[in-house]
Amino acid sequence: MNSFTMNSINDYTHFALDIKDENIIFTAYQEEIRGGRRVKVYYGTLKATAQRCSACGFPTLVHNGSAHVSVPY
Repeated sequence: MNSFTMNSINDYTHFALDIKDENIIFTAYQEEIRGGRRVKVYYGTLKATAQRCSACGFPTLVHNGSAHVSVPY
């Protein structure tokens, strides 16, 4: 039998949600009640590594801001 250990919330969340993108770094997890339902909430950050705008090719990017996203699973 093969076994392995997951040593961080990031590794566990990638595995549990079958996420392959290594640019997403998960930092926390908790359960909450939203709209009368118990939901699992994962917190993370997307590492922006682009050197140019993917839409227009402009070489100057300003990385700032954040967004809260709800993804039904």
